[in-house]
Amino acid sequence: MKHLHLLFFVLIMASACTKNQKTETLKLTILHTNDHHGRYWKDKKGRFGMSARQTLVKRIRNKIATTGGEVLLLSGGDINTGTPESDLFDAEPDFKGMNLLKYDAMAVGNHEFDNTFDILKKQEELANFPFLSANIYLKKDGKRAFKPYVIKMVKGFKIAIVGLTTEDTQNVALDKNIAPVEFKSTVEESKKLIPEIQKQEKPDMIIAVTHMGHYHDGNYGNKAPGDITLAKKVSGFDLIVGGHTQKPLFEPVKIGKTTVVQAGEWGKYLGQIDFEIQKSGDKSKVVLKNTQLIPVNYKDKTGKMGEKIPEDPDMLKLLSPYYQQAQEKMVEVIGKSECPLDGKREVVRSKQAPLGVLIARAQKTLGKADFAVVNGGGIRDSLPKGDIKLQDVYQVHPFGNTVVTAELNDAEILNFLQGATKRLGSGDNGAFPHFDGISFKKQGHDIFDIKINGERVESGKTYKVAINNFAAQGKEGYIDLREFDSYVDTGFSDAYALENFIKTQGINCEEIQPKFKL
Repeated sequence: MKHLHLLFFVLIMASACTKNQKTETLKLTILHTNDHHGRYWKDKKGRFGMSARQTLVKRIRNKIATTGGEVLLLSGGDINTGTPESDLFDAEPDFKGMNLLKYDAMAVGNHEFDNTFDILKKQEELANFPFLSANIYLKKDGKRAFKPYVIKMVKGFKIAIVGLTTEDTQNVALDKNIAPVEFKSTVEESKKLIPEIQKQEKPDMIIAVTHMGHYHDGNYGNKAPGDITLAKKVSGFDLIVGGHTQKPLFEPVKIGKTTVVQAGEWGKYLGQIDFEIQKSGDKSKVVLKNTQLIPVNYKDKTGKMGEKIPEDPDMLKLLSPYYQQAQEKMVEVIGKSECPLDGKREVVRSKQAPLGVLIARAQKTLGKADFAVVNGGGIRDSLPKGDIKLQDVYQVHPFGNTVVTAELNDAEILNFLQGATKRLGSGDNGAFPHFDGISFKKQGHDIFDIKINGERVESGKTYKVAINNFAAQGKEGYIDLREFDSYVDTGFSDAYALENFIKTQGINCEEIQPKFKL
């Protein structure tokens, strides 16, 4: 009987302790951007840019502070590549700008590998915030190349931030740049890592900051898995802050307890997500309160321009010297065009365009080739009607790829064309080919009636193709040309080829119209 009385007393006391256990609450706001791509400066229309972003971030931080809340600022990666103002300095102004903005963490994006690994590690040293990727490993010792996650202590609450990088990086980056590393499965690495974090760190919230892409309903096709697949296959994430596909999610996607967001590209929008974390003892509950994409001197989701956000003077002071140095070189006029040449993503990745033909012709001329092909993913901007400046060329070709050539016989040309066209009809297609000097017909998987410079290809005869070294490495489904004894890297960049062609040959708008449709 005494034992029963003692047990009853213990149960009553335990119940009383549970009822009296204090519940703590944290108001946490996550701000986020992704796919910055060298846009530290406002564009020609005064839109976006890091100076206006700084003003907006300061406003939000001050407002949140008055409510007793806290703010974390995250990036979904791809800081590198996109404007000559940034590329000339290996994105140094961009990372210094991120330091001034006080970013808390960044996912390593695939375009971080547009430079050598040594440059990437120098960029990491320059940053006052961690580069995160749990699925990139060093080949030399099998250790992770970057921190897999970081723990942020916010008013006594533990916030775990995990970084992940698309496995497609190994298919879209130059081999020499990714030579020291290997990319493992984002899903499988997360399945192993999240339980470890939960056991060792006991976080109150787990955030994934990723550069994997957003694919509707998880339909990633022939690409690597994206954020939706991650949310469906890996439990434990409260929030996934994404990047890579560069499309703004004006409404977040909910997969179970996981919220998935993405803020578009170039700093056009600043993403804001407001949470309330309730903690009682060792148990925490994360409650989503609000999400929005705030235009940074850009149009809102209805297409209207919002309030004009002034530029922060401290950010301008930091960035202006870099911009001015770049402008001294980049404003040089190298030619003229009587027509605008559209290089928008939705154009050059879905149909042959005059700009693609012009680029192919420039590379064919430089390589003294019989025909040339350009993958649409290598075209990153348009050329305007009127004066063409050097900066326009570098915005079209920001990657610094080189022009290579190889000699192919008729059977090899057929194989080459099958590789170049096998992803037709797959939507946003960086492999989409633009040609000059060659034509053919395609029906289903069959390719026939191949002509080079108007004449049917001859059996046993070889023809020289010009192409950039990215596609020539077998990227985006193209065949690997490096195995051919005739393979030659000219050493000249694609930007130089286009610049030189415009300077010496000019732009004839009629002659660069596509000769056939795919």
